[in-house]
Amino acid sequence: MLTPEAAKWLLARMVERPGSSTEAYLMQLAEERNRCWTHLPRLALQRWDETTAAGELCEAAKHGNSDKIELMISCGISVNAADYDKRSALHLACSVGNKAVCEQLISARANVNARDRWKNTPLRDAIREGHRELARWMHVHGAQLKMTRNDMAGELCEYAHKGDVESIKVLTTCGCDVDASPVLAEGSGSCTPSSDLSLSRRARSRLDS
Repeated sequence: MLTPEAAKWLLARMVERPGSSTEAYLMQLAEERNRCWTHLPRLALQRWDETTAAGELCEAAKHGNSDKIELMISCGISVNAADYDKRSALHLACSVGNKAVCEQLISARANVNARDRWKNTPLRDAIREGHRELARWMHVHGAQLKMTRNDMAGELCEYAHKGDVESIKVLTTCGCDVDASPVLAEGSGSCTPSSDLSLSRRARSRLDS
């Protein structure tokens, strides 16, 4: 049987339709809501293991299927369930830049600082994939980079090499220590560490502009 939470979720969306059975209406509800029940075959009657449930939740987040996400959480699936790479639904939502799904997951108390097997947080995924505004929004809502000083240096160095000042700005806004960065040697085409691990004056002036 459905959990009380799942039943409440379904009943809240039902309307009285004289002559229609509950089963028939639920079938129509599923049809209208992107066939979420089709993707969740008898979820309430199954006992998925955590990895399977996490995989389904992550896929829903990746494809922006908010109905499926809401139904799964209502049926007792943890919003923080992690797949085989220890990635949560919030990791996937940040990777694809879906702010609406991020809001939905955070409202359901998703861990904004969960780490995957590579020690990456959802915030770091958002920045890596170029979703800068989402990254700023995540940071305001408590998300952190959780990077070591060496990781900060490598990340800043990579963006400096690409000339990606905007990503550097987002990183520093979200807590990355600008003084952890190696400099990009003039004319060398590669990053080299400086004695004090600081950005060049030119880079600093561009960050401040």
